[in-house]
Amino acid sequence: GNRIHGALEELVNYHTGQSKVTPAQLQKKYTEYGKFWKDVNAYSKYLVNEIRGIQKKIDPKGEVKIRTELMVINNKTDSGGTLDLVAFFSDGSALIYDYKSKIPNVAKAGARLINGEVVLSKDLWLDSEETYNLQMGQYKKTLLDQYGVTTVRRSRVLPILIKFKQGKDKIPLNLVQDLQFETGDSPFIKQLPLAFEKTG
Repeated sequence: GNRIHGALEELVNYHTGQSKVTPAQLQKKYTEYGKFWKDVNAYSKYLVNEIRGIQKKIDPKGEVKIRTELMVINNKTDSGGTLDLVAFFSDGSALIYDYKSKIPNVAKAGARLINGEVVLSKDLWLDSEETYNLQMGQYKKTLLDQYGVTTVRRSRVLPILIKFKQGKDKIPLNLVQDLQFETGDSPFIKQLPLAFEKTG
């Protein structure tokens, strides 16, 4: 399995003061990340700062509420889901971020392995855009219908590329060989705005 969601959730909770479990303590739980742990921690901080930056633009005196793994239910459509990362801004607007990790197939077009690192030649997440859009549309509708949100400023997929080391028999080991976020160098790993995101 891929535990990147859980790691980011716990780190965001720490960086927003909602948890006392430190990154160093969490590292003992998520040992498979090895040297990439500092990147996971840095990315969680980056997201928290990005959200706080949006709040600052809205109203520097206002407060943003950041929630992870928030379960939402839409009574009108009798549907629901779990939002990876949600921010409720002081002006009644919100942001939805959905982590989507992909394990690249380096034998196929679009991804190559160079010196142990995955190099993409296309955006692997665009292939699933339609599915993501439907899901994000539901989430967005639910926040607007049931949670008193006035507008959704951002509804985005956050792409995460993860590759596990392989044993001699090509069986993946529980050890991360490569991990890339939008904060890295790849032009093909970028936030993907969905569900007719209101720009601004």
